[in-house]
Amino acid sequence: MRLARRSPVAWTTEVSTLAWLWGVLWGAALVLRDEEEIRFDIVHRTVRPRVRSALDALGAAPVVGVFAVSLPAVQDYVRFMRIERSASLGIRMDLLYSVYLLFAVAIIVRQTVTLWRSVAALIGVAPRR
Repeated sequence: MRLARRSPVAWTTEVSTLAWLWGVLWGAALVLRDEEEIRFDIVHRTVRPRVRSALDALGAAPVVGVFAVSLPAVQDYVRFMRIERSASLGIRMDLLYSVYLLFAVAIIVRQTVTLWRSVAALIGVAPRR
């Protein structure tokens, strides 16, 4: 279209970017299981279960902390973006970025569960899954 009619089709780039953003964040928040995440687990697999639980707790705690601390700022930013619209389609930007809020809350919940299970396994309250 750009070469034949000198009329660029900018909306296609916008649609593919939005589809990628929503697909990745929606999938990571609601579809992807912990076992399917990409990890560097060379050390994790070779240690005893108790050490593995400690490593899981040490990994989950900062993730929960960082996402929880940043959540109010993210919410404010998404709310602020309602005044902006996408360049080609005219969609409100707060609607486009709202998937990140869903993603952040899902990560907080999932990593809190991981932290809880890891600490429970460390103190011997519950078996490690």
